[in-house]
Amino acid sequence: MKTKKIKKIIKAFERSSLDQLDITLGKLSIHMQKSRIDPDFSNEEKLEDPISPISKPTWIHSPLVGTLYLKTSQDSKPFVFVGKKVRKNEIVCIIETMKVFNEIKSPIDGVIVDIKAEDGCMVEYHQPLVAVRCDD
Repeated sequence: MKTKKIKKIIKAFERSSLDQLDITLGKLSIHMQKSRIDPDFSNEEKLEDPISPISKPTWIHSPLVGTLYLKTSQDSKPFVFVGKKVRKNEIVCIIETMKVFNEIKSPIDGVIVDIKAEDGCMVEYHQPLVAVRCDD
């Protein structure tokens, strides 16, 4: 199957009301699933310490293309949420590529101030994922 046809299938799936799509053509198998937002989950939490408006956040970008996971399973708590304090080298998310799970870690100690990606969604190379503001 040519790349153009695959892109058309992806665009049609994104516009559709389907939550999941599986296609198998010979040796090629495609699985697509839209992420669902849990209405009971809020990644907003009041910060205990005010954040200095002077310091700019450090963005953690995707080092590869794959499926992003913000938690280990649908029933578990997310690795991070807005307002959570993180330590350097703490896992903030996981990206799955070709059945390999790659841990994405915080480069600094700080507080999560923004999350630009959704759990279970595809991410591109160098796509901004999570913003961490330095913990002074």
